[in-house]
Amino acid sequence: MPSTLFTKNIVDITISDIETFYNAKIQENEKVDYKRELPSDLSKYLVGFANKSGGIILIGIEANQTSNIPTAKAGINLLNGLEEKVINQATGNIYPPIYLEVKVFPFKSSSTVANEDKAYVLIRIEESFEAPHMDLATKHIYERIHNETRPADISSIQKMFEKTQKGTVIQNEIFQEKMNKIQHDGFRCFYAYPVTPLKEKIQFNREVDQKINGFLPSRHINFNDYRPILNGYAFNHITKLYNGGVDNDGIIMMKAPWNQDFEDKNQISVEITMYQCLRFLEFIKKVYKYIGYRGKLYTGINFRTSQATHLKTTDTARQLNKDYQTSFDFQTKEFLTMEDIEDSKETVVKIIKPFFRAFGFVPEDAVLRDILKSVPLEK
Repeated sequence: MPSTLFTKNIVDITISDIETFYNAKIQENEKVDYKRELPSDLSKYLVGFANKSGGIILIGIEANQTSNIPTAKAGINLLNGLEEKVINQATGNIYPPIYLEVKVFPFKSSSTVANEDKAYVLIRIEESFEAPHMDLATKHIYERIHNETRPADISSIQKMFEKTQKGTVIQNEIFQEKMNKIQHDGFRCFYAYPVTPLKEKIQFNREVDQKINGFLPSRHINFNDYRPILNGYAFNHITKLYNGGVDNDGIIMMKAPWNQDFEDKNQISVEITMYQCLRFLEFIKKVYKYIGYRGKLYTGINFRTSQATHLKTTDTARQLNKDYQTSFDFQTKEFLTMEDIEDSKETVVKIIKPFFRAFGFVPEDAVLRDILKSVPLEK
């Protein structure tokens, strides 16, 4: 089976790749489905693939109902918003939402047509580690069996739950192992990672590296620090105060020393910590959008110190410059969706509160929002 449609970055897939796949006459199977038109019950098929082993749906290609071999490739009418329509099916009609990639391939139906009027649509669905997923339109949990999408029985649903639990455990273990390797005394580390493994969704190369480069302000970051041993991309602040990286498990980290905020090296700035958190959220939002991840994630702050450490604010008008101190290791963890981090500033408040609380500082949300207003966009 030609593997291009499964393995190639979807951005790089061309209409020639679609036609090559069609000409290979691959039968519909557990990982391949053809649809002559965009089905009104598309969510059913998306659920079936996500709950099983993932796969692709090619819309605009018709298969023989007996042999299941593709026999026609007329395409579907090219309309505005085709990609968004498919994505809305995945996010609005399926619970929990699934991870998929979509690309529309416009073409002319004949040489006499002035503009592109037809299109193929490729939908690539990842095997989900958040299964079982339900089609909200039918209230059924489907799975892909051979070349059919069927309601799952109790035994299959139980296996889905077990797979999800195992995936979550594995991802947590991967994250903790990497956190233990990079965390040192005197550092705070902002982190984010998908709830379940991405199965090396990010394939790092020069183009991907350069794209990720653009997600952080080049004025502050020196990005030419690629380390293959990390299975990802690492970056350093030009002053060496910050470093971090993105790996192919979808784990993103940014580490910063806490003792650079004041002349007193045992003090942490409320404002700078909130600024760093905001910058980190803006960064992960762009990275996850770039790789097409729309699932749930964990994010928080890992803090390690062996010294009595003071939390300070530079704004005495707020009368928050009381000392709050701690001297231990702790890790905050918040469960978020991609929709949550769209509002980065509000999410900063959610993430930062448990961190401040560990120091005994428990401000109202309104106070933190007010502080965030004064946080500079560049630092």
